[in-house]
Amino acid sequence: MQPMLLQPTTDEVACLYRDNKSYVYQALLRYGVPTRDCADLVHEVFIVVARNLETYRREGLITTWLHGIARRVAAAYRRKAQTRREVLTDAPLYAARSLDCPFECLARVQARRWVAQILDGMSPEQRTAYQLFEVHGMTGQEIADHLGVPLQTVFSRLRRARAVYDRHVLRIRAGQRYGEVSRLSAPHEASEGQRPA
Repeated sequence: MQPMLLQPTTDEVACLYRDNKSYVYQALLRYGVPTRDCADLVHEVFIVVARNLETYRREGLITTWLHGIARRVAAAYRRKAQTRREVLTDAPLYAARSLDCPFECLARVQARRWVAQILDGMSPEQRTAYQLFEVHGMTGQEIADHLGVPLQTVFSRLRRARAVYDRHVLRIRAGQRYGEVSRLSAPHEASEGQRPA
């Protein structure tokens, strides 16, 4: 017996948008879309939903389907930004001046830079799993259900992401110990199907 297909209606799309727009917004943020562009891309996601709702099968979670669409929309956004050579960040390029706490402001800017560099050192799959686990507090099983991947794949991605994190933190600490300003620019880790050479 084949699963029933949803019949797309304006009311159904509006209901999906109302119930899931925050979820899609957070998913886009996790995929590196700056806050300033998230609202526009949420609308793009739901345009895709409206066009393809009749192909959605009831057997899966709607959030898994929405997450996949958000991932593809974010990837297309990043590709466009790379060809335009945009910097995808909401953070100011230079710290605002503060008469009260110049060292604290500098430390915050440096910490943001380090976090961005650590996350950039992870593959997109590792970064997503790491952020869902560490930032959003999801369990391994919740992440597996959310992404539609096996639980062992989630654990593998988390283990590799933590290795990237640990390696970068060691470099930062070594640079601080010797008074150096360390530049963290490691290549992306190999994805699950590849072994490092």
